Amino acid sequence: SFSKANMEAEAVVFSIDIAEDATPKVLERILSADKNPIASIQFEKGTYHFYPDKAYETYCQISNHDDVLTRTAFPLFNFKDIAIDGQGSTFIFHGKMIPFIIDGCENIEVKNLSVDWAQTFHSEGLVVANDEENNSFDLQISDEYPYEIRNEQLIFIKEYYEHTLIGQSILYDPERKAIAFNTEAYTPIGAMKKHKVSHNLDRIQYKYKIDRRAPEMAQIGRENRMRVEQIKPGLVRVFNNKKKLPPVGNILVSKGIKGYQGGNRQAPAFRVIRTVGFDAKNVNVHHAGGMGLIAENCENLVLDGFNVTPSNGRMVSTTADATH
Repeated sequence: SFSKANMEAEAVVFSIDIAEDATPKVLERILSADKNPIASIQFEKGTYHFYPDKAYETYCQISNHDDVLTRTAFPLFNFKDIAIDGQGSTFIFHGKMIPFIIDGCENIEVKNLSVDWAQTFHSEGLVVANDEENNSFDLQISDEYPYEIRNEQLIFIKEYYEHTLIGQSILYDPERKAIAFNTEAYTPIGAMKKHKVSHNLDRIQYKYKIDRRAPEMAQIGRENRMRVEQIKPGLVRVFNNKKKLPPVGNILVSKGIKGYQGGNRQAPAFRVIRTVGFDAKNVNVHHAGGMGLIAENCENLVLDGFNVTPSNGRMVSTTADATH
């Protein structure tokens, strides 16, 4: 474990000079803590970006999330008595990252910072028209959510990630900034039908019992009958949704098919596991591709001023629960 024992621990201070991509410098110092112990890590107040390209890679199996090979800028493994103080900074993450992995630690404190993503793991669009006769509705999509239409399907493109319109989705009332009444009558978005053509699938034999609901098997024998066309840039028309047409004025929020590209719960903001003593003080989680914080097999956790709330006018903060 990396602690103050046997060597004098250093108070590490990072300046705004590393803000363009703070990952390499932060990671380099954390990974050298066995030779040069750390008492605390402070950041000069500012906005820091963290990219996955030069981050620490690790495989995570997290309850109620996807098992995923992921990257992190803060791999705190077997640390003791460490405080990370953002001093009011905002940390902007890019792509599939878990910002903080705190594993096998004692007495860890994270305080005075905000976590957000440059591009969200979900997408939002305003319903501006619907047409009962043609079973279609129009979706106005802001520049915040780049997309392409591929094989008549709407695909939202992110940094290092993409997701479909079909799949897990929900309607929001923008005036209340809350889930719209009776959203289950209109969502999830999608319309599946049986394949017209298959050949020799019965020749595939499995030695052991299988789960047909597993992501790699759930689409066998089915195809999507929904189609999307662009009316003009930023405005698309969606045909053949299987549920009622969403009301005009609501915001449709989608995070894609569960299991698509490995799943849509790949990046909780804080993963805390096998840890005794964790304090999060004055921390804002504005977004995460999963839960805001998930703790497993831990004790003595304190969340004091731990806020999970959207930024930039979005309806949604984290794409799963605030805390577990």
